[in-house]
Amino acid sequence: MTLQLLRSMNAMWREAGVPVILTTYRCAPTWDLGGLVEVVTNADTVATIQTEMGGKNTGAFSDDVM
Repeated sequence: MTLQLLRSMNAMWREAGVPVILTTYRCAPTWDLGGLVEVVTNADTVATIQTEMGGKNTGAFSDDVM
């Protein structure tokens, strides 16, 4: 459900001309406790981006990321 919401938001941002780069991945539930998730190659984690920008890995939870 979260991925569907992100895809919808991404479509709205594109229509509005908002310069956001969002790549969603595919997910297929195969049983009640799990499933298959698409591997997204050449992607950075939020932690990596924050560290490269001079912030802490917990920057998403603080008022000052940098």
